[in-house]
Amino acid sequence: MCSRRWASWLRHRRHRREAKSSKRHRLAFIAFPTIISQAPAGALIGFLFFGSLLFAGIRFAHLSVLEVIVAGVQDKAGTSRLTSTMIVIIPLAIISTLLMPTASGLYVLDILDNFVNSFGILA
Repeated sequence: MCSRRWASWLRHRRHRREAKSSKRHRLAFIAFPTIISQAPAGALIGFLFFGSLLFAGIRFAHLSVLEVIVAGVQDKAGTSRLTSTMIVIIPLAIISTLLMPTASGLYVLDILDNFVNSFGILA
């Protein structure tokens, strides 16, 4: 009985998280561009808006997710911080550049984010 309630609660939480996630993406990639395109100098404002989104995404990924992996590579391989950063960042940049423009890029991003976050906690 308890396990059924627990499974039901987990399904409920997953559904709420997925619903929140899709709403956030709709806001940033559907609503804002529509509003920005109607503003005066909309092209410039749109460029600045999406540039700031890109910068925030890169900064968040580096600081919270990849920092643990870079530190682990630095400790295990005995390399400098710059070398360890390049060992981690270059392959991930190539993979993400090839993968993110596809239709399944967002799903893969969610899966990898979950994996990398749990790896950092266990390591």
